[in-house]
Parts: sequence; C-alpha cells; structure tokens
Amino acid sequence: LVSTVFVYAFSSLSTFAIFRNSRCFQVLYGLFFF
Repeated sequence: LVSTVFVYAFSSLSTFAIFRNSRCFQVLYGLFFF
C-alpha cells in the first residue's frame, strides 16, 4: 500500500512538472498574471 501511494505521488508530481513546463501553462500563466 505504501509503495502504491509512493508511485501514485511520483507519477502525479512528474505529470505536474511536465504540465508546468508546457507551452499551454506558460500562456495561461501569462494571461492570468500579466
């Protein structure tokens, strides 16, 4: 169970990192903060 939670957290963090570095996120960030 602990290993499953660890794998799930790692995959979600890696997915968030990829989404954060994507162009779409940069455009949305620019629209909301500029």
